[in-house]
Amino acid sequence: MRFVRYIYSQIRYIDMVGENSEPVKIKKIIKDVLNWVVQEIKNDNSFPEIQKHLIDPLLSSVLQRLLPYIITSSIVFLIILILLVVGIAWFLPIKR
Repeated sequence: MRFVRYIYSQIRYIDMVGENSEPVKIKKIIKDVLNWVVQEIKNDNSFPEIQKHLIDPLLSSVLQRLLPYIITSSIVFLIILILLVVGIAWFLPIKR
């Protein structure tokens, strides 16, 4: 919460100062936000929450969208492998 108040105060400062110092202040705010995010990710207590609310749903969604392609390519690979084995067995001379 302290960080949110800091960001809010920085944004209000930009409004009071004007447009000339805006790019420098925005870069500083972005840098501070990124540092805060990295600190939160490195925090051991917050990682389970990040995994639960961000990583797991993201991976689930990606896997759900890719699953038909994975199944289709596996079936095509197996068909090609079966045809290859049958073709090799068909054309090889059988010695009796």
